[in-house]
Amino acid sequence: MNNWFQAEHYARRAQEFFDSGQWAKALSELKRAIEINPYEGEWHVGMGMALDALNRHDEAIKSYERALELDGASVCVQTGTTT
Repeated sequence: MNNWFQAEHYARRAQEFFDSGQWAKALSELKRAIEINPYEGEWHVGMGMALDALNRHDEAIKSYERALELDGASVCVQTGTTT
């Protein structure tokens, strides 16, 4: 399997874990996806959300900041914030 497809696979698995409230597993899968493709802002948002749910707020902030760097306008739409 191509690495990019593998990263997408990890991200899809992370979404399944999100849906069932399994934050640590979601975080693990997102880390794997981001290791392959660190340029998906949406994945960094997801990582921030998982970190927030795990009360790892300082790390979550870094993930959100990275998401904004990569894809600021899209991130704001997803989270409902304005710039």
